[in-house]
Amino acid sequence: CGSGILDNQLISAIASSAGTFEYTGVDPNPVACRRFREDFEKLALQNVKLEVRTEAVESLNINKPFDVIQLTHALYYFKNPADTLEKLRRLLAPGGRLIIVQAPNEYLNQLSECFWSHHADQDIWFSKCLEKHLVKQNIEFTCQRIHGEVDVTRCFDEECPHGEKLLDFITQSNCRESDAEVRERCLHFLKKISRVDGESLKVEHPADVFVVI
Repeated sequence: CGSGILDNQLISAIASSAGTFEYTGVDPNPVACRRFREDFEKLALQNVKLEVRTEAVESLNINKPFDVIQLTHALYYFKNPADTLEKLRRLLAPGGRLIIVQAPNEYLNQLSECFWSHHADQDIWFSKCLEKHLVKQNIEFTCQRIHGEVDVTRCFDEECPHGEKLLDFITQSNCRESDAEVRERCLHFLKKISRVDGESLKVEHPADVFVVI
């Protein structure tokens, strides 16, 4: 869910080729939920009923089943990903699908992993961990990789607010609170894993799409 950046695009695409349907977003952040609702209202879609619930998935109490549940780059942040997966599977209607978009632990996420202190006691559930869990639990699924890149050029411009925010997002930390040496090491690693594309620096950032049956 979050602020609905992905959700509203998905809703628009479905609404253009489907009849009336319901869409439920779940996020504990009230600011993000409000932004989701506001941007959705601007779409003025007559065939979509939106419900945005400001709560955590772990505490979600809902009786209606879902035909599709999508979880995009979110599973890393749950305290117990296995329990979350099981809860979401129970919310599926017969024949429903759980779609999970998860990043593999490649170069860009290896940098993030160095800063993710909330995972100090357990492995971060990148796509390989998710795949191992599904296989171990004999859960049927398919997986397909989407190849993509992130333009990190602005990260090297100290005067660029966008670059600061992007570096914070990549490292999952506030880099302004880090000392100069740590920041320099991050930028050195980022440059090392980048490819030059004209005047830009780009880093591979693939995603694995799991469809759990």
